[in-house]
Amino acid sequence: MSSSVLVVLSVLVSARAAVLSTEYAHYAALDPKELMKLYWTVDWDQETVSFAVEAATTGWVGFGISSGNGKMAGSDVVIGWVKDSKGYLTDRFADEQSLPPLDSENNYELTGWEESGGNTVLKFKRNFNTCDTKDRNIEQGTTKVVFAYHTEDPKSEDDIKRHTFRGSRSILLLNNLDKKTVNEKGWKQFDVFSYNVMSADRDEGLTGLMAFTTNG
Repeated sequence: MSSSVLVVLSVLVSARAAVLSTEYAHYAALDPKELMKLYWTVDWDQETVSFAVEAATTGWVGFGISSGNGKMAGSDVVIGWVKDSKGYLTDRFADEQSLPPLDSENNYELTGWEESGGNTVLKFKRNFNTCDTKDRNIEQGTTKVVFAYHTEDPKSEDDIKRHTFRGSRSILLLNNLDKKTVNEKGWKQFDVFSYNVMSADRDEGLTGLMAFTTNG
């Protein structure tokens, strides 16, 4: 791959991240290599959470709320993909270590999608409590989320290949410090750069970047 193509891809990724960071109040890299990223905003009045999951793949993307052990089995999950410029999202419940079957009641609303630069972004929202026994409630405190992807799109809703990447992470989806006191939709982000930071394993200067989010 030529250097010019790499530069274009890097610019596209940076631009997408900047847009998502502006659109959503919270952000978390789900894995150390940042192959999957999560953005979300909480609407305390409507008791809903709007999500955006970004993955370094053009295949299917999975995200879910675990029972607390970080395993796929017992998790409330969605699997989605973008094909022929159209977005797809399926509500599922992982009852065992295999393809999670479709939930008879769909409680996730697909709100947007994008596939470009080798990445896929799926946007969706759901209620804190869906009153569906197959769904995990979104509650205050630590939430264990699971995530996965494959490099290929499914052939159908019932023909989805096993993940090529997966993981889990603990996240505070609902932060009780800002409950009912902060309009998250009005949050803005600004970046602070730090120069000449010394690497722990290499004797050279590095440029660091820290992103802060503020209201107003």
